[in-house]
Amino acid sequence: MKKIKVAFFGEDFSRKAKGTALVVQKLTEQLLANFSDQAEVVLIRKAGPCSHPLAEKIRNIEIKVYPSPIFSTLISYLIFFISNKESFDAVIFNKFVYPGFWFLNSKKFVLLAYDAPANLIYKEKLDLGTKLFYGFLGIAGKYFLDSVIAVSKDARQAVIEYHHLNPDRVSIIYPAAGENFKKYSEDAKEKSRKLLEDKYGIAKPFILDVSRIEPHKNIHTLIEAFSLLKSAHPIPHKLVIAGGRHLPKYTSMIEAQIKSRNLNQDVIIAPYIEDEDMPAIYNLADVLAFPSLLEGFGLPIVEAMSCGTPVIVSDIPVLAEVAGGAAVLADPKDPQQWADKIFEVLSNNSLRGDLIIKGLERSKIFSWQDAANKFLQILKI
Repeated sequence: MKKIKVAFFGEDFSRKAKGTALVVQKLTEQLLANFSDQAEVVLIRKAGPCSHPLAEKIRNIEIKVYPSPIFSTLISYLIFFISNKESFDAVIFNKFVYPGFWFLNSKKFVLLAYDAPANLIYKEKLDLGTKLFYGFLGIAGKYFLDSVIAVSKDARQAVIEYHHLNPDRVSIIYPAAGENFKKYSEDAKEKSRKLLEDKYGIAKPFILDVSRIEPHKNIHTLIEAFSLLKSAHPIPHKLVIAGGRHLPKYTSMIEAQIKSRNLNQDVIIAPYIEDEDMPAIYNLADVLAFPSLLEGFGLPIVEAMSCGTPVIVSDIPVLAEVAGGAAVLADPKDPQQWADKIFEVLSNNSLRGDLIIKGLERSKIFSWQDAANKFLQILKI
């Protein structure tokens, strides 16, 4: 069987694996581990250091950077697109495509589009550069992209509508939790308890939200719900927000909200948590509360379910799709409803047990190996 040559384009091995970067890294990992007889993988990236272990396992094609007062990256990419003579079976882009990519000698051009910045509840504010890229994608995608891959049915529909793409060219590949996300034994939980306290200052019991501090993550509603919860019920829980401070203005608003509600001792904005410690924090959480207004997929839901943690999520279509009946749904604009449902999950052992069992079962349908296999089938069509 002849191998297909797959080239991933971009800087996805030079940064922390989130969003489409995670999808690229996990697909590459699977292609190397389980499909090396079917695919040869290469990485096309800007010249410079890249220490990611996956990048070291595959051939790197470096793009020479031509310094310029403006548009240095675009100019460098365009020169590469025109001058590169190597042929590929498929070139995979992440989130954006760049002018002139069609000059590459490739049988197929594929875009990994994690989501689209469109939602009935919340729309992200885009800077001018991002708007221009999306506008270009809407034009170039119609004529030069052979396939676009979204990560959920809801994201697929949003991508089609936002970018005006041919529905026949847009497929779905579900992401998955890593193999290290699993339900711990009581002994393992005890070891993790000490690790989280010593390393991050996080102690049980706590409610968990895995989100960067950004407006569409709706953290302000969760804090309001937590304040209502603590006022109504004498629970000992803290609220842990794991994901890191990101947008300064929204972060300042969240910090002011915490202070105004006298929750400084009860709300923990966690420091950066190492990837290898994330399964521990899920396992020790009494519930994952995920009130997001906009998601392409919502990977923390699957990670929490894989660890046997009960989940409450916004009742927006994409999160209901991922949860598949194995989570409690709540209106993301109603903090009182969130307070009531969090308390119900904390206090109702029958409900907790049911959510844990259903969550563990639901999480099994998401697999990176299955995702890589479907990815290959899309490239071969």
